[in-house]
Amino acid sequence: MNTTLLSYFCCLVSVVFYGSNYVVVKKFPTGDGMFFQFTLTLGIFLTALFLEFLTNPTHQFYPFAMLGGMIWATGNLLTVPVIQTIGVSLGISIWGISNLAIGWCTGSFGLFGINAQPVDKQILNCIGAALACISVPFYGFIKSMEQKNIEKMEEIKEKENKLIEKIIGQEEKSLLLANSELKGERAVQQEINEKEQNESQNEETNQLQEIKSEEPQILVQTDITSKPSLKKEQPKKYFNFFDYLNKLNPVGRRIIGVVLALITGLFFGSNFTPPQYLIDNNFGPNTQYCYLFSHACGIFVTASIYFICYSIISTNKPTLYPETFLPGIVSGIIWEIAQICFMYSNTYLPWSVTFSINASGPGLVSTLWGIFVFGEIRGIKNYLLFICGVATLSLGIVCVVLSR
Repeated sequence: MNTTLLSYFCCLVSVVFYGSNYVVVKKFPTGDGMFFQFTLTLGIFLTALFLEFLTNPTHQFYPFAMLGGMIWATGNLLTVPVIQTIGVSLGISIWGISNLAIGWCTGSFGLFGINAQPVDKQILNCIGAALACISVPFYGFIKSMEQKNIEKMEEIKEKENKLIEKIIGQEEKSLLLANSELKGERAVQQEINEKEQNESQNEETNQLQEIKSEEPQILVQTDITSKPSLKKEQPKKYFNFFDYLNKLNPVGRRIIGVVLALITGLFFGSNFTPPQYLIDNNFGPNTQYCYLFSHACGIFVTASIYFICYSIISTNKPTLYPETFLPGIVSGIIWEIAQICFMYSNTYLPWSVTFSINASGPGLVSTLWGIFVFGEIRGIKNYLLFICGVATLSLGIVCVVLSR
């Protein structure tokens, strides 16, 4: 009984820390997110390394458990294009649903070679998991003041780009018309001059012909050279690994973002499977905490490889923000504490219970930060969505707990 209560307490701690780990970097620039992800994984690795020497005297390493960390790091990498295409709130909502779904299904039906973990009241558990899934989108549709400002800025920028394209198009059109008119005038004038030359060898007429033949060339050159000068005035952009996504049309961008968010959730919901496989098949200790360091090594090694590839693609000019380094490490420490609690609760509670709580709860916590601390979430509509989300999630958690 004490172990069960402690497991539920760990679920609570995990939810709070998962929903709070990005708060420390909220006021710092993250650019395209690649450097921040690297510092985040560094914080995860350092925390796991400290706990390994503090609590594990055997220091036994499990390479297969690294696969779970590699899976999570890959999912974490995909969050960058997801956020760029559909935003933070909607992205978290979608990958939260697929995260919950894959974790619940894996535990309930014993997927990927692990043992099924049945509960006493399966129907009630299914209802609770469904309610937890339904609660997640409520937080996704809540829009903060910052998001609204970003959307307005994007609309203004899009209008400016269209206006610039229209102006440039009109300039090109007028330039072509001017060139055609000048060429036509030059051809007519040339015929007249040829006739005049044939009639008389007047030097003044020849000089006039040379001046007029040079005028179109001067006009065309000044018009053409004036066009690139506009491009030089544009501000220099930092390298963005996923910048090509901004060139897609809105519908295509949204479709790609939703698909990637679903895949991200599948990765997140599968990162505990390799350690659990070792437990169920008697290849290692029967508690997931023993695989913590191996799991963290998989995360850090994979994230390092991704960051090296990113640096190569950016021609050794990645977007770096030194002031984000320490907050990124702190964010990783907070995340790893949440992961430890999640692993502990997975050992003593069915996955259908732990994933229903831990995959849906962080959205509630992050929304609470936005309302009470940052004051960025306002308006009757947002408050109603928040209340509906809390009520649905609370009912779902009650059903999940009672099903045990």
